[in-house]
Amino acid sequence: MLEVALAAPYVPGTNIKGEVAGANWVFLLPSLEMTRILCLGVPSSAALRTLAKLAPVEVIVPGKEQRVDQGLSNVTYTLVAGYVSVVLPERHADLLYLADASVVRLFCQNPQVQRHWLQALQPRGVVYLESTGIIDYLQCLAPLKSRFEARSVFWLTPLGGEAHTAVAAADSATREYFLRLSLHSPSVQPQMLRQVKRRLFPKQERGSTREAAVSAEPSLVQTERTARKVSGFLFQSADRIERSLLRQMPSVRRYGVLLGQPGTARKDEPPRFLQELARSAGIDISAYRWGFSGRGEYSSRKLLYYLFPPGQATPEFVVKMVRDSGFNRRLENEQRALSLLAERHLNDNDALPRVAFWGYHADLVLVAETYVPGVPFRQRHALAPDSPYVRGALDWLIDLGGQTAQPAATSAADALNQLLARYVEIYQPPASESEFLSQQIATIRQCQRDLPTVFQHGDPGIWNVLTRDDGGIAFLDWEAAEAQGLPLWDLFYFLRSYCAEVARAEQIYDRMDAFSAIFLGSPTLRPFIVDAVRRYVERVGLPAATVEPLFFTCWMHRALKEATLLDARKVDRGHYVNILRLCLEQRDAPLLRQLFSGL
Repeated sequence: MLEVALAAPYVPGTNIKGEVAGANWVFLLPSLEMTRILCLGVPSSAALRTLAKLAPVEVIVPGKEQRVDQGLSNVTYTLVAGYVSVVLPERHADLLYLADASVVRLFCQNPQVQRHWLQALQPRGVVYLESTGIIDYLQCLAPLKSRFEARSVFWLTPLGGEAHTAVAAADSATREYFLRLSLHSPSVQPQMLRQVKRRLFPKQERGSTREAAVSAEPSLVQTERTARKVSGFLFQSADRIERSLLRQMPSVRRYGVLLGQPGTARKDEPPRFLQELARSAGIDISAYRWGFSGRGEYSSRKLLYYLFPPGQATPEFVVKMVRDSGFNRRLENEQRALSLLAERHLNDNDALPRVAFWGYHADLVLVAETYVPGVPFRQRHALAPDSPYVRGALDWLIDLGGQTAQPAATSAADALNQLLARYVEIYQPPASESEFLSQQIATIRQCQRDLPTVFQHGDPGIWNVLTRDDGGIAFLDWEAAEAQGLPLWDLFYFLRSYCAEVARAEQIYDRMDAFSAIFLGSPTLRPFIVDAVRRYVERVGLPAATVEPLFFTCWMHRALKEATLLDARKVDRGHYVNILRLCLEQRDAPLLRQLFSGL
């Protein structure tokens, strides 16, 4: 019971937004198993953190250079008089990273320097460098084309900063696929415009309810809405212009280049380690087109490889890979969950990704899944409760619960009490709150014999819902799945995410305002929410007395999961702990009274 939830390390601050590791280009290399890395020029601290996890790193930098971070273990610095005169040991490294634009130009334009630096590589070693804009394109890429037979050139986005996506430069079909489906990273990001908006229009303190927002000064509300519209227009305009330039002008693109001995930098082929893993499962992907995506602001966000068979416009496989071995357990759990679901022969098994091959490279887990064609739920713009996509997602979750319900082998109350102890440790709630939760768990204990377990998705927000080309629904990203999970938790979480999307459509952007106004307070959606819960309860065979404790323990568990994203000093600002407390304060809200009184 709740095996994944109980095993998770709920440590505040371990997955903070913006502290993601850098050097995504590393995952384009033939292999991540290296003995030594040489850097000419100083990489960013984020890039160094990634490189230092793979092998000892030696950074070679002129003595006048001051930007040296001495805080990283496994990284040493060698100060030299200048790059032209630097002496590199022969057969010394598996990777030579040219981290500075001046170093790149020197390497590309000076054949003698080039030959000398290449002698520092092991026989299977590679060089990585980047170029951006017309000047670099002419001074760097053009000379390299004539001197290196073994090379791979990648189109990268965005144009500056950390590279998030990569496609073989000659692969126009995959490049167009990335642009059309917005898999690339625009150079102007929405968060940049949000920062400008915050400076121009500082947010005023308001209450946590929709009524408080409505009663705010009308001019303030109108100003915020205008600022959002203007920033949205600017972002969309900048994105349109950049897409046009990227399609029509190769010289303005950003390129990453891999160079090496024949057989190392294989032109346009997927990375060697990925090919070897697929080959171990009897799958040959050497002729597949491919694209790479390493977007996201959290270290837990997965790296993705899209694999296209020859002549096919859509991928056959999507390979997920962790950035850090500390997140292996999540992807390992997704592999187990999808394999178990495939064995269950559910009514709509075709909507699920299938595991094609999986394994480890450099202690990092990779899972290749079959591609499920469709359109993200959010792009359908069909939010009415009677929309076939909304109903389809609800029906799918209700069917999943009904088809997988089985008698509990262990005590749900014991598992929830363990989670409650961790919740109390992290959030230090008032005694009345912890006592209330304890009483709710006691109610579950009284109903233990009649409370089944279900196969739980674990993260069924609308962002993980795909509307398939055949009109059906698919739920993606099963890394938080529970083979023996609790009923209703998936349904409550999906309904919360759906109501948040409805709130955005109504221009309610504060998340607590949205929950209070739409989930708890909307008389229009109340019958829809009550009916969804009633149908789930009847299909799974739940005792009516368990609806309330399952509701409150759902948000308790969500607050635990969110703790990893929060600074330890600011956990009380978490969204889900405040949802839990808001619901405690508003237990007499019409929706909750109806849910908890037997439906």
